[in-house]
Amino acid sequence: MTAKRLNALSNALSKIGKTNGTACPETISNVGPAVYELAICQQLKKMIEARTDAAIKVLIDMRVMFDHKLFPVEPKYNATLFTSDVASLFLTTRTPSTRFDNALFVAKVRLLLPASKHDALTALVSECTKVNAVPHVFTASIVTGEQE
Repeated sequence: MTAKRLNALSNALSKIGKTNGTACPETISNVGPAVYELAICQQLKKMIEARTDAAIKVLIDMRVMFDHKLFPVEPKYNATLFTSDVASLFLTTRTPSTRFDNALFVAKVRLLLPASKHDALTALVSECTKVNAVPHVFTASIVTGEQE
């Protein structure tokens, strides 16, 4: 993308929630505008995700892209899928991460241990299990019913 087009896109994005009928209504709160901005950003994110999904669907239907969940490509793959005078599409795959299946491991170890050791295994697994940080989701919403 040229610097001129990127700048135009950036300018258009920066105006959303500030002008064009999308500005924060007058408020006596000094926090309200910041929460309003967060709500605008969260809504834009949803809209961009939907637009991205729609563009991907079109490209899959055109057979330029493929459903990578149904037809995964091997790790460390690089390819140019499409190129033209206005845009290019590249595919890069990375090495997948691994995960430890704790339940499967415990089930397999139980098969190796005599029944008298199963309680000890359960206690050991409990002792070695750490709780992750609490997930936090902040969702802002815009109060409706304002006069236009």
